[in-house]
Amino acid sequence: MRRLAASARRAVLAIAVSSCGALAGCSSEVARPVATSPSSRVAERARTRRPPAPAEWYWEAVDADVHEGDPRALDLPLAAASIARPEGASRLWDELSEPARDRLRRDGLVVLAPFAEDAGAPTRMRMGAFYTDLRERRIPMLLTLDALFAVAWLGITRALAAVEATELAPALDGFLAKIGARLEAPGGLGKVTADVAQPLRLARGVVAVADALARGTPPPIDLAPVVAQEIARIDAHAGVETSPLLGVPVDYARFAVPQGASRPASFRAATWLGAAPLVLAGRSELRGGAGDVTLARRHARAAMLLSRLVDRDVDAEVSDAYARVARLVAFVWGTPDDLSLVELGDLAEALKIDLAKTSSVASILRVDELRHRAALHRPPAVFDGGGGLSREGKPPVTVRILGGHASPDTRALGSLVTGELAKTRPLPALLDVAAWLGAPGVRTSLRESGQDAAPGYEDALARAVAQRPGEDDADRHGSVQGSLLDVLLHWAEAKESGPRSVATQRARIESLLAAWTLARHEGRPFTRPAPKNPTRPRELEVTGAALPVFVEPAPEAIAHLLSAVRQANRGLGALGRLDRESPHRTSLAEIEDLLGVALRAATRAHDDEPVAAADLPRLAAVPARLRALEAGLPDADLARTVEVATHPRTGRSLTAGVAGIEPALVLVKDTREGAPEGAAVLAVGAHLVLTEEKGAEPRGTSWLSTFRVTRGERAKP
Repeated sequence: MRRLAASARRAVLAIAVSSCGALAGCSSEVARPVATSPSSRVAERARTRRPPAPAEWYWEAVDADVHEGDPRALDLPLAAASIARPEGASRLWDELSEPARDRLRRDGLVVLAPFAEDAGAPTRMRMGAFYTDLRERRIPMLLTLDALFAVAWLGITRALAAVEATELAPALDGFLAKIGARLEAPGGLGKVTADVAQPLRLARGVVAVADALARGTPPPIDLAPVVAQEIARIDAHAGVETSPLLGVPVDYARFAVPQGASRPASFRAATWLGAAPLVLAGRSELRGGAGDVTLARRHARAAMLLSRLVDRDVDAEVSDAYARVARLVAFVWGTPDDLSLVELGDLAEALKIDLAKTSSVASILRVDELRHRAALHRPPAVFDGGGGLSREGKPPVTVRILGGHASPDTRALGSLVTGELAKTRPLPALLDVAAWLGAPGVRTSLRESGQDAAPGYEDALARAVAQRPGEDDADRHGSVQGSLLDVLLHWAEAKESGPRSVATQRARIESLLAAWTLARHEGRPFTRPAPKNPTRPRELEVTGAALPVFVEPAPEAIAHLLSAVRQANRGLGALGRLDRESPHRTSLAEIEDLLGVALRAATRAHDDEPVAAADLPRLAAVPARLRALEAGLPDADLARTVEVATHPRTGRSLTAGVAGIEPALVLVKDTREGAPEGAAVLAVGAHLVLTEEKGAEPRGTSWLSTFRVTRGERAKP
């Protein structure tokens, strides 16, 4: 959980974000361990670190080759005679009430209660079951962006769970074992003076807590009492309290293990390494701070000692173990918001401070020089409750072993509840996310719900939108999380080529926010259930006459989704050491192929062309392929909940959720051969169910219950 400074009154807003970021610039290869001594570093030799990986590591753009100009939309309202209703679509039309038919002709969209729920089927939240049900009912299918994003998300999260189990958790354990042994070895850091003794104890304590959480390793005797106090607070999820070890505030609520997480020990250890702040500034200086200058110097020295050990010229084994963890985490969740150990070492080198010499760590002049440079280098964008706030309500500059990632959407949410806005707007709204993404029609929903009424909101939103990452920015494709956010940005700006109405705009807003909730749910390491192997899809024999199968005509968004899946497949294979024959990589390859088919069909629909004959049977087989991807995965159901923000003083929170699938009846442009100009087909596609809760208020008290114009039309019994 990440928090943002809210105002000069020190109100703090907790914003959910990845709790464990990582480092840019660590080697992607694990070098052979080399025995080194503390004094082996040669001052004249540059640090032997490879240059940073490119921002778009493993990401490659997939082009959507569409005709120039905006697509032609359906002219609404449509006469009933202009709507083709093949087989099951005709029965569905007959079952609708007259008001529902009028709304469908007028808006081009009506969302019904789930078919499977009415039938009592237990699989109502699975995409494969949903589309198989449509096929069995002989209803024309619309493969929506909701469905495509959900299956891509499922493939990525399953592969990530496998990597966490086979690579990340062992790498984390190995790093803690190696750095702990080095810290505890007699003379392992050379001559330790009185000025360095307390910082060394602090560095040992940070590692000892993580090792006790991850592997159950008993702490050194002198640290046992304070480690026990830390773990007691962690077990109690005690909220923001002063750390017995660090002497500064830490938010212990973030240690609550998510339901279903397969590796709770690894989750808590990684969370501790991302939560334990080594503060570089006292409350009376620089941009922030919680303690006095003496405490800041002790923390800075502890950070310098840890940074020294991850320098490959000092200890190759520790450095390589750290790089394995840090590079994988950076690839998935992005570079850290806090200063990393490697960045601190780089700053020390720029100042010609040799961390291999304990005299450099002991020197007050050198320590203060490094602290001041670090504060100017990069103050954190968000505040997570750790380290306390300065008198000006600003977060402190901290060093963390695995710092949190401040994603662009998190920074945007925080900017809409800070300063004067915090007085009347203590929590953000889900509509803020849609507004920041640029979804059409969202400003009307904001105005109708009163969520843009706070003075200064419009200006704050304009600034947040102006700071969205551009196509060439590192935040755009520098991580899997960033690439999924990129998909949502393209989805939000996609031009409607089907019906255009208030209903379709609001349906898109709900779909975007539901997809954002799924992506945000995966924003922390070790939160996933144990992976199970998907099955290989079998060929589907479609009986009866061919039925129309359509794909939502948003080729740019689908192309970027395909790019994100390929990025995950390549990166998790290389960094997570997933073999090409791994069922999880095979599953991602299957999803790539499915998205490729969808992209071709969406491109032709965008250009008012019929689906290529070669792709028709492949689209007809989509239900079977989805079922195979979900087979054997009890967590494949789409029910997910994520806490977006919490206000610490009132305890109120904003929670977003995905609660399954609803059938969306959509009028789709009839692009089949021989179809008359302006004709439409009644098709049904999957629409993700979005929920929003604020504080203790019951579900449905948000804008969704009041302004969902796409809801309320049920089929007759």
